[in-house]
Amino acid sequence: MTTDPLKDLFADLREDTLPRVRPPGTGAVRRTTRQRRLAKVVGSAAAAILAVTGGVAIAAQGRQALPQPLPAASSAVPATPEERAQVALDRLIADAAGVPGRDVKSPVTAAFTHTEKFYVTPIVVTVACVGAGKATLVVKGGPETARIAVGCGDQPVPVRQEVELKGKALVFGLDDIEQADRSGFAFRVTSPRPDLRLPLAPGTYDEDNLHIRVGIGGEPGIKDSGTRTLSEIGPEFRWYSRYASSNFPTRPATLSMICRGPGGTVAMQYRRQKGAHTPDAGKVLAELSVPCEADPKIRKLVIKAALDRNIEIRMRYQGGADPVDGEMAYSLSYR
Repeated sequence: MTTDPLKDLFADLREDTLPRVRPPGTGAVRRTTRQRRLAKVVGSAAAAILAVTGGVAIAAQGRQALPQPLPAASSAVPATPEERAQVALDRLIADAAGVPGRDVKSPVTAAFTHTEKFYVTPIVVTVACVGAGKATLVVKGGPETARIAVGCGDQPVPVRQEVELKGKALVFGLDDIEQADRSGFAFRVTSPRPDLRLPLAPGTYDEDNLHIRVGIGGEPGIKDSGTRTLSEIGPEFRWYSRYASSNFPTRPATLSMICRGPGGTVAMQYRRQKGAHTPDAGKVLAELSVPCEADPKIRKLVIKAALDRNIEIRMRYQGGADPVDGEMAYSLSYR
């Protein structure tokens, strides 16, 4: 019987390759399934490692999601003018680094007004505004006016200006408002020399308030008292108060004085008025000089001569580096 060579050759080839194409039996099926599951787990783990380490997956296994960026912090501007005013004030307080001041905040409106008394001059006014547009803070003291223009933006940009006005009761208002009806603003008033701890206004530096330390405003027995900034006192004696009709007691008195400032001395005299119909017209009845120090101390003088009537007070300040940065206070008391 003749055998076909091609038939025998194909039979041998089928017998050799069939187990590789179709594994026989259920055991082979299980092995194939396990291999596919293992491949899927390994692929998912690799994708997770890429996400943690910041790698970029070009082709993900199955539906594995790419790593998502973290949401950015919100920088939205507060909605109301009142909230925007608070943001402006927070910036001013943060910039002040603990320096006391008088703080005011408000929506931007032409109806805004604020009045406050200050002890010292000059003062430093710092303004900031949040929102849109612009406005001008107007400061009035007596016949004089200072103007501070400020722009309103998403982030407050403070504007600082030194203001020197004659009046101690200052009136603040807004002017030149442009497209700022939804904006909020704030301002701070501080001393130009906070290191001297000058009392700026009632409530600031109360523990260092010279008025309180010399007994002004309540101590019994005080006949005369007052305070002056050093910029108000010239280098020569000049009068500040006259008591033509007042009678001072004829018993001994105590003059108390204190001065805070950048050096130099302040002197004060009680003298009889010139031109008075008395034998001692123009006579200096009492004089006291005190140094102007950063950490001031009270100095006292016992006046034994009777002051009586027709009295004038004269003061002078000499030897200081910058007289605007200081003040003195005094009181005259009787036992």
